[in-house]
Amino acid sequence: MRFVDGRGVRVVDSAGKAYYDLACVDGRASAGHGDRRIAEAAYEQTLKLASAPGDTVAHEALRTALHGLMPGSWEGVVLAESRARAMEAAIGIAAQRSRGSPGEAIVAVQKRTAFASDLARKSGVVFVPQPDPYSCEMGGTTPAECAVRCARAVEKAVVAAGPSAVCALVAEPVSRLGVVPGDEYWPMLREICNEYGIVLIADESTCGLGRSGKVLAGEGVGASPDIVVLGDALAGGYLPLGALLVRIGPAPEENTNGGRANPVSCAAAVKHIEAVGGGGLAANAAEVGPYLKEVIEGLKVDHPAVAAVRGRGLLLGIELADGLKDRGRAIEVADLSARTVRRLSEQGVLVYAEGSALTIAPPLTITREEVDEAVHAIDIALWAVEGELGVAIMA
Repeated sequence: MRFVDGRGVRVVDSAGKAYYDLACVDGRASAGHGDRRIAEAAYEQTLKLASAPGDTVAHEALRTALHGLMPGSWEGVVLAESRARAMEAAIGIAAQRSRGSPGEAIVAVQKRTAFASDLARKSGVVFVPQPDPYSCEMGGTTPAECAVRCARAVEKAVVAAGPSAVCALVAEPVSRLGVVPGDEYWPMLREICNEYGIVLIADESTCGLGRSGKVLAGEGVGASPDIVVLGDALAGGYLPLGALLVRIGPAPEENTNGGRANPVSCAAAVKHIEAVGGGGLAANAAEVGPYLKEVIEGLKVDHPAVAAVRGRGLLLGIELADGLKDRGRAIEVADLSARTVRRLSEQGVLVYAEGSALTIAPPLTITREEVDEAVHAIDIALWAVEGELGVAIMA
């Protein structure tokens, strides 16, 4: 399919079919499709200065907007042209502060995260368990037990790698698959990083800037990261952009060339940040998100394909059931995921799929009425999949 138009939470393909876009992972269209305020801000900046060899008024305006929006005390804001570049800059800062050799610095990263996939083939990376209470790699049977065991696994990995060699730990407050760690997890990570002199980096490229219902998803987790990484959600998903919020002192010198961040992206980001705070996008996620989770959890009663629902705000994950059979033959959960995505598309719903999980991440403008319509379509799609497999529950 090829998409030709979009408004709010919907997109339209070349055949004229409309879809609910629930796949706004990593900040794509988090402000909704067709936001004229963001588009006009980008256009106006394009007419003034589309690129520059150094810092611009647009860069400074974005730093000011971030300082004004973000809770807590931040020593500096560093801008970058993308999430990936922002994360590279964060690790560079961590490596400079490492007690070992910066050239040999090791980064510990949660599995099944956006950044983990970026680093999968690079050296100098140690992967640690994702604290997923549904399928805890460390055998935890409750959120608290999973959180404690996974945090202890982080410390073991640090010790095994050599504490002086590990410069940074990268973790997500809420993963792009909707995983929310138990309350014990982040305070334990903070203690580990303090003990071994490691920089704690919160990757909020997916969950940040209102999607969790708060400006930063890490608010209220009981621990403060040293660096927060933001991604394309900065500009509402309209243009690539990245940024670091740096708490550790002394403050890094705020980059005088905007980290090569495009001034057009910066102008769009300022308008999006206004929408997150004063415009009510974060407040809408805090209000509509729990309702969305409630109605999706209600699907578990009638649908054996749904194993678990998790997440926070407007970032939810549906874990599909393992072990279902197709005419007596066991099917892989990845096959179940592919079938479900196809049926959802037929019903006019787009989601993000990875492995056994479907991510529901709509634009932050979604209303309760739109939630009801989208979840009704999900319900129909699940009935179709389960009917194919012969496992549908008869009402």
